[in-house]
Amino acid sequence: MIIVFQDDGTVRALETEAQANYEYEAIDVENGEYTFLDERGCVLKPVFPPPPKKKVLFFFSVTTADPLR
Repeated sequence: MIIVFQDDGTVRALETEAQANYEYEAIDVENGEYTFLDERGCVLKPVFPPPPKKKVLFFFSVTTADPLR
């Protein structure tokens, strides 16, 4: 179980990590609008994948995919 505290005082309980990934936008989580706790009350720190690398080759832009996906 994951307990979510919003900065406006709202509290939600989620059953799985997948729900948290689906329900909350990464930009809002990065901005600190939510605090996530596990069932023991320990704060969960979200982990974000690194942004893709972009290279410019002549007139073309090449973006590398994230190897974790």
